[in-house]
Amino acid sequence: MRYTPWIVSEHVPDFSTLENLVNSPRFAGKSGQELAAALWQLMVDHDLGIFHYCPPWELLWERDVYDPLKIFNVYGFTICHVHANVLAMVARAAGFRARIAKITGHEGTEVFYDGRWHYFDADIQMFHRLRPPDEQVIASREDLYHDPTLVSDQPNPSFPYHMPDRLPKKFAKLYESKPEYPDVLEERIHPMDFRLRPGEEMTRFFRHHGRWVVFPHYPAMFKRYRAETGPEGPTERFWPWRKWGNGFFFYAPKLSPEYRDVEMGADEMRGLSLQDGGLVCAGDAGHVVFAFESPYVYCGIPDPLRRVPSSDGAVLKAVFDLPPGAAAKVQGAPELSRRWRTLWSSKGQSGQVECDLDFTELADAHYRLRLRLVLHGRGGALRSFQTRLWFMVSPHSLPALKNAGDNRMRLHCGDRYGLHTRPIMIEYRTDDPRSISAAHAAENLRHDPSDWVRLFPADAAKPWQVTYRLSAPRGGKMAWLRAYSIIQGRKPGEDYDGTPAKIEIAESPDGPWQTIAERQIVEDPHGWHFGVFGEGRLSGRSRNAYIRFSAKKGAHGFRVMGHYLPACGKQAGVPAGEPAPLEVEHAWYEVHPDVGRRLHRHSQTITGDQHEYVVHCEHEPHDVSITLRVPSAKTD
Repeated sequence: MRYTPWIVSEHVPDFSTLENLVNSPRFAGKSGQELAAALWQLMVDHDLGIFHYCPPWELLWERDVYDPLKIFNVYGFTICHVHANVLAMVARAAGFRARIAKITGHEGTEVFYDGRWHYFDADIQMFHRLRPPDEQVIASREDLYHDPTLVSDQPNPSFPYHMPDRLPKKFAKLYESKPEYPDVLEERIHPMDFRLRPGEEMTRFFRHHGRWVVFPHYPAMFKRYRAETGPEGPTERFWPWRKWGNGFFFYAPKLSPEYRDVEMGADEMRGLSLQDGGLVCAGDAGHVVFAFESPYVYCGIPDPLRRVPSSDGAVLKAVFDLPPGAAAKVQGAPELSRRWRTLWSSKGQSGQVECDLDFTELADAHYRLRLRLVLHGRGGALRSFQTRLWFMVSPHSLPALKNAGDNRMRLHCGDRYGLHTRPIMIEYRTDDPRSISAAHAAENLRHDPSDWVRLFPADAAKPWQVTYRLSAPRGGKMAWLRAYSIIQGRKPGEDYDGTPAKIEIAESPDGPWQTIAERQIVEDPHGWHFGVFGEGRLSGRSRNAYIRFSAKKGAHGFRVMGHYLPACGKQAGVPAGEPAPLEVEHAWYEVHPDVGRRLHRHSQTITGDQHEYVVHCEHEPHDVSITLRVPSAKTD
């Protein structure tokens, strides 16, 4: 088993966590304006930055993705208000104060240093400097409001300076509106953590293979914004015309007593035994469950207008041996659902029965799903199976080769604390009745599903409280978690006694409680919502974690991403001791003067959690893919 094996190139920042990103060598030794400008430069960089395209959606909220790790690693594109929030979160991770600054119909980011605010735009790709004698000082939103000619007649422009169809003279008028400073939506829940089981590999390509997610709002946006790129897939509309990338997880465990692939890879197995003929039903019925958890969003080949479901993005091939009277079926469940949906059945067939299933519709736009392979009838067997699940990936985040000569690479493993954890998530919108019924405890709560914020205190003098329990499966122990909630703001002049919105965690419902987030209720001209985000460590000795949300204002929803340490040992399916061998393969092509374009590969096997190596290229490399593979594990 391997937990989050992450390859970092010397040419690309480490995008595995926000902390690793801001500690990358390109920012080393910088502070103040030099560091702030370098963070902005990353966002607008033609190789590493985020280009402009229809924003992806969070299906839970039915609104745009704000999580910076998703934007950098999964998509690589978004629009103005998300650019602004992502840059603000990056700047905060680097130690700055940061906020959102609005102009008419647009948003940018302000960063505080040297005793004042400074305005950066990562979407339109510019910042503006003051006039002499302060011509090296980057202007604030307030400066631009009082003097819009700093935009239309900028003597010392940034580089780059405005997108080609957002020219400074026209754009300057947008700064004439009075500045507003909305709250940063700091939704930093998503991890780039994943595991590779024995018999599993992950391949990521630097180019796309025609698979992407058409989110529900895309068709309307394609029609409304015809000057933008759209139905051809995520594409930058100006040079360098960046696009998205694709990758896939391929899983083919060996179903044999000579291997531990099932023991280490299955989440649940009942009524089946591992024999020479595969997984065999020992009684009237049995099943095995495999989870497919990805830091990248699953996708298929879509219809850009969503008239038909996507296809060829998630495929299962399985072979069953079914004696007369036996039957088999395949069921699936997306994300956190406990409702199994039958995707395929043997329908009375017997003998060797092959299943060739496209379940893209189940996987599309999700990050997690489970498959359950079910056998009915003694002696029925699952002889073999394999899955291939395609996903979207931002090519700019991948460990690229750049040099003719040596290219240094580095491997690190584990989550942001270096632990070998597995993510587990709960999420609820408060218009879902399960947001209350699934709670471990609730106090002083009034639920009104007809209102946008839905949760209110029954006694307005006290805050409501909702507590959820997150439990590690199969003997695991909770190590740490992140939590996020969307809370109703307050309008100017509204009575407020200073009671904050809070998130607390504990390992027992009786406490002691540790506060991981506490925010005053944000004042907004419209009373709009704001986010509360926190992260906390646990002892790593308890199976359960309890997360308590509280506020006097309404709540729109909750998300919790926990990280647990899987139990070690044969019964738990996770071996103790050294990590499994990791096979790494880089593929690229070079243009040779004598023979033209030729494909090259560099392969090696790594046995440790930390490793450095060199990929040598004779000529300028053009990246194709990187593959990480864990071979099947033989029984000791």
